[in-house]
Amino acid sequence: MPVTASNLPSHSALWSHFNKGDFMDCFCTEGILPDLTPKKAAEIAFTSSPAWVRGLMALRNSIVSPFGLKTGNERDKSEGVFTVRSQTETEIIMGEDDKHLDFRVAVLIDGNKCYLATWVHPHNRLGWAYLRVIMPFHKLIVRSAVQRLEHGHGPAFTDA
Repeated sequence: MPVTASNLPSHSALWSHFNKGDFMDCFCTEGILPDLTPKKAAEIAFTSSPAWVRGLMALRNSIVSPFGLKTGNERDKSEGVFTVRSQTETEIIMGEDDKHLDFRVAVLIDGNKCYLATWVHPHNRLGWAYLRVIMPFHKLIVRSAVQRLEHGHGPAFTDA
């Protein structure tokens, strides 16, 4: 099944963050592996990125570091790419807060569908400018992440 832009189901906990003026998008795929958990899906989506995604992220980090924005190097990598904010049997929400914006990423398993949604709350003009600049790359990266879930790519992970 193809990756499609989608509406995030209303029962997602990510909606509790959303306020008027915030940004949210969502992509979905059907036919995921039957034993896929939100944690496994997040690990596949965010830790097995192709070289072109890692290159874009390295470029992003070199550009924003002089502005004092977080690059991910400040965090304990044992957590994974983003800080886990909440987790249930069907959904994991991760994200970071920074001076220019806050963001959360949700991975929701609903039957044989997997949704990957991003919520962003810009704090200032820098946040809005950043969001506009990264948007085309964001969409490519998220679609790529969801495609890996669709095809079961990525390393084998355990819930241990």
